[in-house]
Amino acid sequence: MGLSARFWGNRLTFEGSWYKSNTRNQTLQIPISASSGYTSMYVQTGNVLNTGVEMAIGGENKIGDVIWSSNFTASYNKNEIVQLVEDNAFFDPSG
Repeated sequence: MGLSARFWGNRLTFEGSWYKSNTRNQTLQIPISASSGYTSMYVQTGNVLNTGVEMAIGGENKIGDVIWSSNFTASYNKNEIVQLVEDNAFFDPSG
């Protein structure tokens, strides 16, 4: 979700956004001991919650033939592990 606004003939700008997403059961291939007869196995990663905010404010000013503009951006991101891999989420490559 976001907002973009311009004021005073586009001389002042503001942009902001908020996001939230869950990444569930991403499949990754991880290495295992070669003595098992295999070199890797597949695992489901669980549930990771990602939330954040991004904001930017900018300005533009024209003095004669010179246009001066600047922008300040700030962001905050938080990742939270909601659920870890469960034992039954492992895939046994031997079948």
